[in-house]
Amino acid sequence: MRHKRMRHRRWKVPRWCVGALVTMLSLLLAEPWLPGTGQAAGTPRPDLSQVRVLAIAPFADEVALSKFLADWGAARLSELLMRGPFQVVGPSRVAEAMKRLGLTPASLISPTRTVELGKEVGADAVLTGRITWVLRESDRERDPQGRPLGGGIISRVDVDVRILQVGTRLTLFQEDFICVVPSTEQVAMDCAMRDVARRLLPGL
Repeated sequence: MRHKRMRHRRWKVPRWCVGALVTMLSLLLAEPWLPGTGQAAGTPRPDLSQVRVLAIAPFADEVALSKFLADWGAARLSELLMRGPFQVVGPSRVAEAMKRLGLTPASLISPTRTVELGKEVGADAVLTGRITWVLRESDRERDPQGRPLGGGIISRVDVDVRILQVGTRLTLFQEDFICVVPSTEQVAMDCAMRDVARRLLPGL
């Protein structure tokens, strides 16, 4: 009796999948790589029990051509934090106060100017953010004719977030948040802002 030899089917992985994986790894390992402590499991939440009014300043743009992303990120975080136990003064109102005081988002790296802003808007603490890295990769893998293989896009956004208490000038919270997503920079920013909200608000 003859035994039929079983043939093992070989599964071929599409080149675009390999390309997307390589791109994802290159983005994760790209400089500057500043893993935020907010990404570590078990990190204790910051103590914001004394904060009744939190002002969210427009984010500083340290990356060329990302001002829209900075403005959108601050507004998105303001929306998410409105679920919290404190009153939120949104970035549009804070921007008006900054204009009166002659401040820019970049100048809020100074605790003195941040405290000045907090007093102007009647806040117990001021949240500031800085976009330190934005990267987008698209269709790196191509066929011999130069046509894209459909790998799509992968984006990365890094944001440094700080909360400064107005009365004591103490830094209540400061962490770097990094998000890498197979989508646009705006989706990566949304991912980062959701991570910030989860770190600050219990139950999210």
